[in-house]
Amino acid sequence: MAVQTEDGRRAMDDFQLSCSLKDVVDKMRTDKKIPAPAEGGRVPVVILATNAEVRGEEAMKTSTLQGLGFAAGKRELLKLKYVDPVKEKEVLDWST
Repeated sequence: MAVQTEDGRRAMDDFQLSCSLKDVVDKMRTDKKIPAPAEGGRVPVVILATNAEVRGEEAMKTSTLQGLGFAAGKRELLKLKYVDPVKEKEVLDWST
């Protein structure tokens, strides 16, 4: 699994399909592979390669890799962004 942060850095690690997106992000933060979010109450958003979004901590907790359609042994890229909760309808684009 690879996670790309807003500043363009990419980190990789292996995860079981039963892991949630929150597990993936938390482990990469703990291992210092990706930075912790800046202060300010911004909402985490994980963007899949299909441009589907998983917004917020609660949604990340309940979204497993298997539930999102990932397959064992296949490398996947997730994009992690943080958005202002006031702009909850902010459009996120995979290409940016």
